[in-house]
Amino acid sequence: MSRSSLQPSTVIRFAVCDRIVDVTVPDDQTTVPLRQLYRPYEHPGVASPRAVPNTTITIRTTGDGFAIQRVDGSRHICPTLVRLATELEFALTETFLEACRELPQLHGAGAVLGSHGLLALGSQGAGKSSIALNWSLAGLPLLGDDVLLVGERGRVLPFKRLCKVDPSMLEGRGVPLEHTPFWDGVSAEAWFDPATAGGWGVKGTAAVIARVQFSAREPLTVRPLDRQAVLSLLLGSVLPTGCARRDSLDRLIAVAEAARGYDMTFGDAHEAALALIELAA
Repeated sequence: MSRSSLQPSTVIRFAVCDRIVDVTVPDDQTTVPLRQLYRPYEHPGVASPRAVPNTTITIRTTGDGFAIQRVDGSRHICPTLVRLATELEFALTETFLEACRELPQLHGAGAVLGSHGLLALGSQGAGKSSIALNWSLAGLPLLGDDVLLVGERGRVLPFKRLCKVDPSMLEGRGVPLEHTPFWDGVSAEAWFDPATAGGWGVKGTAAVIARVQFSAREPLTVRPLDRQAVLSLLLGSVLPTGCARRDSLDRLIAVAEAARGYDMTFGDAHEAALALIELAA
């Protein structure tokens, strides 16, 4: 008899951008990564009348561990709970971004200082998540470590998921790895929950936008960007999962007009995070 047949399945409901995502889980063990990865989006009650139901993901226990099946028929086998968390985060992120597809989506990290938003934009490996971690540990509410949403009047909205960072970065800042979610002692990446530090921001009007690039052992350098360069940076950071660039232009112009822009190269993420805070203060 399989473990999945020993008890009835449970549906955990999430509300994202006024869309409903229902995830079917087989047992208490598999609810752990699900609830930790996207706790802020869990919806305890009945959906609002205008919300769109969308059951998309089913998790089953198997003889090999866990299986994640999506509505498109794709199926992934995960031998451990740590691997399940990684695959589930990927599946949920795609599903949640699809639910928010009417909004412009930026590839970037963000935090809130008072009413001011701080944005760090850059390609994969540019150090966005490392900067976000340091913002959170400095007590700033985060808007996200890899994806940001742009609302009306150019306000930046959060995309709330756990941050994924290099384990050595956490150790260097005094965060015990054994206290982080799903840590197995060998993974190349570790999860960090902003709720344990600065928490989550609601929204922010961008005051500082930086194009960031990590370069090991390089000193911190900061160069101002003009308004046109900031707008180009924003347009280049638009993700294909959301509103198209041409349809995002008005909102991105509003973001660019409210902010000062910088080009930043750094070798120390803590130093870079503090420099961006000082630029916004």
